[in-house]
This record gives sequence, C-alpha cells and structure tokens, in this order.
Amino acid sequence: MRYRYIHIIAASFLIVGMAVQFVMSYRQAKLQIQENIDLKTQIAHEKILFELYDAYEVVDQMKHYVADHISQPNSMLKGTADLLERYPSIFTVCVNFPENFYPEKGKWYSPCSYRLNVSKRV
Repeated sequence: MRYRYIHIIAASFLIVGMAVQFVMSYRQAKLQIQENIDLKTQIAHEKILFELYDAYEVVDQMKHYVADHISQPNSMLKGTADLLERYPSIFTVCVNFPENFYPEKGKWYSPCSYRLNVSKRV
C-alpha cells in the first residue's frame, strides 16, 4: 500500500514536469515565430521603401528630362526607355501630355516604355 502512493507521487511529478516542459516549449516556439514574422515584415518594409525610392527617382528624372527636351517630342520615348533600362525594379515608364500638347503627334500623346516577359518576383 505504501508503494502505491510513491507511484502516484512519481507519476504526478512526471505529469507536472511534462506540463512545464510543454508550456516552456510552447512559449519558446511562439517567441521564435513572432521574431520570424517581425524579421520578414522588416525585410518587406525595406524592400517596399527601396522600390518606392526608385519610383520617386524615375519620376524626378523624367520630370527633368521632359523639361530639358520639351521642344523635342520625338525624344520622349528614348527618355522613357533610358530610365527603364537604368532601373530594373521599374516595369513601365510613361509620360502623359495634355490634350493636343503636340498636335503633330495626335490628340493624346503618351510615350511609354515597358518590359516584356517579366517573370513574377517574390
């Protein structure tokens, strides 16, 4: 009879020990998952910032290009193509002019350059 209580006490200690180990493992796994999510979020945030910066740079440079070549409508397409070549993260560069800005080019002149066969980026 006396040994029976020893087994119950030993089993109780074993169960409590396993429960403590489970809780500690759960907390550690939860912490690692949260750190992983935070790291991936930070990386995505920085990637978006770099891409937005590239987009801003393209707009700024195209603005200067258009101002410098406003009397040369045929050079606008070359300007869009040059910027597209310089910035691999940009897929399309367009310049839209007001209605009849260049009447010889048509009512709506909008030279655009874009990439073909672009695979999905991750």
